Amino acid sequence: MLKIPKSFKIFEQTISVVWEEELLNNANAVGQAQYRYNTIALQPSTVGKPRTHEQIMSNFWHEVFHFIFFYLGDYTIGKIKLRREERLLDMLGLVMHQILVSSEGDISS
Repeated sequence: MLKIPKSFKIFEQTISVVWEEELLNNANAVGQAQYRYNTIALQPSTVGKPRTHEQIMSNFWHEVFHFIFFYLGDYTIGKIKLRREERLLDMLGLVMHQILVSSEGDISS
């Protein structure tokens, strides 16, 4: 099972990851990229708000992609700011999670 890190680096910026049990109630979100604090907040699975590990991992990767596009300088295609394209970030999060959990073997061996 993949684990969510407490922190990681993107473009030499340290990003912290925290559980925020009231994120869904307070922000109507299950994940949030907090750029000002270099933090990703995630809604954990709680009584009354059950979430699978797969859902949480996909949300983690979704938020990571928010930070990637943010540090790329608010990268845009035409007039579309990729950092704000939630559906695209959902798909990228799901794909990254699927790649990591379905990876098999070691090509170098």
